[in-house]
Amino acid sequence: MKDKLSFFVIGAQKAGTTSIHNILSKHPKLCLPTIKETHFFSKNENYIKGNKWYYSWFDNMSDKILGEVDPEYLYYPEAAKRIKKNFTNPKFIVVLRHPMERAYSHYLMSVRRGYETLSFENAIINEQKRLKKGWFSKQNFSYLDRGNYYNQISNYKSIFPNSKFLFLKFDNLFNEKLNQTLFNFLE
Repeated sequence: MKDKLSFFVIGAQKAGTTSIHNILSKHPKLCLPTIKETHFFSKNENYIKGNKWYYSWFDNMSDKILGEVDPEYLYYPEAAKRIKKNFTNPKFIVVLRHPMERAYSHYLMSVRRGYETLSFENAIINEQKRLKKGWFSKQNFSYLDRGNYYNQISNYKSIFPNSKFLFLKFDNLFNEKLNQTLFNFLE
């Protein structure tokens, strides 16, 4: 599997990665997995399924630039280490959103899914205690923790010192130059 993929859109969650996925998936020279988020590098139960399972999500790979969009990869530190085991210097696209706006959007998603019963204020107050309860809580109640972009980006920059990074702001995603910016970065 070494170096088949050229790029990753690694997050952040609730910062516009679905919009980026929609743009990239329409380009005829790019190949993304048939599902937006494989969670291959972030979830142990997927990672142990191996490379064959991972690449089964890609169709028509020949003569295309391969990439993946998965916002979980930014948040889970082990994802960067697993990516490094498989890819030397992929490119990374990181989409960031104001941390409190991102947190509230994440909160609303957890409420819609029926996971969150606390008010936003109480969820924030109890976040650190809840995060210690395991993977489900970390996945669904990490409202402020996921907004700690400095630590997450530093992790990637230290593991991939020679990779190129494109940083985008959520507020700038909906302008006419986004497609050109993305495709220029991916060459």
